[in-house]
Amino acid sequence: MLISGIEVEVARKPIKNMYLRVRADGSVWVSVPKRRSDAEVAAFVKSRLGWINARRAALSEAVAKKPPQYIYADGEFKRLALEFVKLWELRMGVSVERVTFREMKTRWGSCTPKTRRIRLNTNLERYPPECLEYIVLHELAHLLETRHNARFYAIIAQFMPDWKARKAMLTA
Repeated sequence: MLISGIEVEVARKPIKNMYLRVRADGSVWVSVPKRRSDAEVAAFVKSRLGWINARRAALSEAVAKKPPQYIYADGEFKRLALEFVKLWELRMGVSVERVTFREMKTRWGSCTPKTRRIRLNTNLERYPPECLEYIVLHELAHLLETRHNARFYAIIAQFMPDWKARKAMLTA
């Protein structure tokens, strides 16, 4: 759907609200409740044109500043990730049942506290080890606090005072 000169991908879903996303490549995607009309979708997107343009500009700037790709030797990425998991389990007093690796489009990692399982995005192998270590710590922190609230970030800051700089490397 073309809205104000922008090609917008629309996904109709069984949801209550409309959600807008600008992907890393600058494309615009919106998920909408099944019964919303095209006019309502267009009005929603038009009301957020300023944000869309700002997000696209930020993404362009980030691509220009993107650090060089980090390259791990064969098997080094998973070995290092598991080393970081063991190290931080001991330091934080938590334990992980299972660590898995997969390519993810929207997350660097995820944690299921109930099963004590963490998943790490294989795309992290393109970044320095400090970034991988930060994501491992971030996911393990969910075993102590499930939500992204003040307590969660206090836990991260307690163990890794430079976490914001490491996170910034992932969004650069």
